Amino acid sequence: MKSYSFSKVSAHGYLTEADYDNKSIITEDLKQIINVAIRPFEKPLSYFSERKLIGHHIPLYEENCDTGFKKILKAVNYLLHWDKREMRSIVCCDFGNYRSRTVVEAFHYAKMGFHFEDEYKGYTNHLIYSCSTGHLPPLAEVEYELKRLGEQYDSSTQANLDRMKEAASEKCYNDFARKTEEYLRLINGLDIKGNEYENLSPIMACFKQVRIKKGYVLDGFQAGIPRFDSSMHLYVRKEGSDKFIPSDQNDFPRQSSLLSFQGEKMESQEVIVPFNEEGIWEAVLIYIAPRLMPGYWHWIMARIRPVTSDSSLISKCKTILDYEKYTGSDIIQPKVFMQSDNRAVVRFAAWGWYGLRLWELDVYKDGESVRIEKADETPRTLIHYEPKIKL
Repeated sequence: MKSYSFSKVSAHGYLTEADYDNKSIITEDLKQIINVAIRPFEKPLSYFSERKLIGHHIPLYEENCDTGFKKILKAVNYLLHWDKREMRSIVCCDFGNYRSRTVVEAFHYAKMGFHFEDEYKGYTNHLIYSCSTGHLPPLAEVEYELKRLGEQYDSSTQANLDRMKEAASEKCYNDFARKTEEYLRLINGLDIKGNEYENLSPIMACFKQVRIKKGYVLDGFQAGIPRFDSSMHLYVRKEGSDKFIPSDQNDFPRQSSLLSFQGEKMESQEVIVPFNEEGIWEAVLIYIAPRLMPGYWHWIMARIRPVTSDSSLISKCKTILDYEKYTGSDIIQPKVFMQSDNRAVVRFAAWGWYGLRLWELDVYKDGESVRIEKADETPRTLIHYEPKIKL
């Protein structure tokens, strides 16, 4: 067993029956045991619960293949959590010589900001060895992710982040961002969840290019199980006609009038879209409208909040590193790229259930209107967070 002075943590070989009976190992202040060996714990889960211990089995592979960096981050997260509460942890593997020490060294870097020295095969430590030999991602990437994780548990860093959030500029990046902010204010001004609106045409008040054909209005309905597991969908109906009310969760209006089905596709000849940058961006705002509007239960996973300024970027950031990496970056600013007279590509960044993602949409001229489709099935992740973001 190897103990460390920077925290109440030790690297150990696989725990045997004798180890579990050893009070110098299973101490009063021990809170968790993280087993990174392939084989599971020798003891059943009831052993841990009876002693108010936490047992995590996070199997890592030996140095002959990809060790498993995401799993190491998971283990480090657990270590940081209980270290903050001054509780002891054990990390064990088969012999306590490689995987357990790699995890503890990653934990050290996340907490302290520099590498722990424990020479291994000519390298400073096991973590650096693993990065240098291809068993883990490049060292710079590993260090960045560990710093991110560590910042979330550093109270002084979090205080600085809070101050940066207060000071972040609310100035919009460009005209597309300004229009998006105005559009969001119009959406939020409607009582959509309470269904207290005549139609949704008012959300287009900030549009200068896109319009609905004369005699029609933009409207929406809750698809799914009303007030339980449903989301807003947009469609066009004749002015003065009855609002569409689904008879069941699979009922939709005629396809030509449906603007967005679960945010996957948009095409409607009743929406007039001049094929220029401003017109295309306004059409995209209609396309993503369901993801900006309230919904119920699972729909929260589909909601997004476009990044329009440094203030909206940092609002969901958990670390200063994440903010500094993308603040002022051209990649997160909403853009329209005209590819030809009939095709454009739209790119924007948005916070969502899994963090910050980069969206790319293909927009095609379709008569007087457009057809919008996802360029990729899954948007590219810029900053990954576990799904606990409030939108």
